[in-house]
Amino acid sequence: PALEEEGGPVFESGALILHIADQNLDAGLIAPLGSHERALQYQWCFFGMTDSEGALMDIARQLWGSGEADRGIIERAAARFVATAEVVESALGDDDYLVGNSFSVADIVVGSVLGFARTGEITELPAGVVPYVDRLEARPARQRAVAVAVPE
Repeated sequence: PALEEEGGPVFESGALILHIADQNLDAGLIAPLGSHERALQYQWCFFGMTDSEGALMDIARQLWGSGEADRGIIERAAARFVATAEVVESALGDDDYLVGNSFSVADIVVGSVLGFARTGEITELPAGVVPYVDRLEARPARQRAVAVAVPE
């Protein structure tokens, strides 16, 4: 995705999410600049986009590529994905959300990446993060976004 704005285009979903959150501080999706909570939100955004999504993309390239899938690559990438999901599960503990138990950009990014495993039919979503992903996917704004992106 890309955003056309006065200064020119901006692309990369993670950058777009952070940029839009910065432009709409009253929405409460990003913590104050320089705060520890903001650093944690950055941490989770980058973790989701690199570690978790990287493993999923390695699997997707095998499943969706033109050649024969390399089962070894798929198995190693799936193990990496499960390990990242376990990090998320551990960080959540009994909380509903990753940073300060408040919905934020961290949950938008991490939840989207985890959900991609399921919706893209790439690999099983580990049971420990299913309630988290289900909770995020049930949010009204998420439902409206999906309705626009994938009309019936």
